[in-house]
Parts: sequence; C-alpha cells; structure tokens
Amino acid sequence: GRDWKPLHGHTLCTNCYKRYTHRGTLERYEPLSAHEKKCSYEGCSRPDTSSNFYLIHKGNKAGGQDWSALESSVLCDACYSRFKKRGTLSKTDSQELGTAAQPVAQRRCSNAACDKPDKSVRYYTVEEGRTSGGRDWGALTGKCLCHS
Repeated sequence: GRDWKPLHGHTLCTNCYKRYTHRGTLERYEPLSAHEKKCSYEGCSRPDTSSNFYLIHKGNKAGGQDWSALESSVLCDACYSRFKKRGTLSKTDSQELGTAAQPVAQRRCSNAACDKPDKSVRYYTVEEGRTSGGRDWGALTGKCLCHS
C-alpha cells in the first residue's frame, strides 16, 4: 500500500486521490504539446488520431504490466489500453493458426475440456514467455488453443 501519513488531515479531490493511489505522488505531469501527440508504436494504424496520448513514465505499473521497455514513449489511447490490458502492443494476442501453411493437426484445440476442439473460427499457438492477462502461460507453451 501507499504511505498516506504525509496527507493525514488533508482533503483530496477525486483526481488527486487517484493520482496518489496510482503513482504515490500528487505531482502532475505536464500535458503533451501538439507536436508530441503522436503514437510511437510503429504498428499503430492511426498514430496521429486519438482522444488521448500517454507519455510512459518510469515506474508505470498500470494494468500490472511491465512498462519499462516503453519508458519515454508516447502511446495513443488504443495502444495504451491494449498494452495495459494484455501486456502487448500487438493487435493479435498470439500467433493465429488455420492458414494453408499450417498442418491440419494444429487446427485442433489441445484443451481436453473443449466441447468443440475442431470447430473454432480461430486457433492460437501459445508462445514462450506469454504473459497476457497477467497469467503464466508457461505450461501451455507450444499448445494449440481455440478462440472459444
């Protein structure tokens, strides 16, 4: 938790309360200038268009993700939200299967509890080191999972 002792007896507005809860400081970040409002992610489809742009500061822990590789980057709202939720900037969560180049055997869900292992619209291979959703997918590395 946070050390609230320095603020004992003070009344905070909602924004200051949230700021202190999330960052441990009441210090405000300077807003980005117009020329800084461009998403740094090369794979962004609309880097100049967003409702919000976020400068990634050192120590960011939003969504429980490791933001260290993105420090000092600027992300649009879509890319920021994607990374915050899934821990990746990639639009696809993992490698899609089911293309002609994939063997038919890989187009079957390896989850024994799956009701329709060969009836999904999409299949995914769990990549090594995957941490989407804050989970440890290590035991499923290399396994094929369906979309449902």
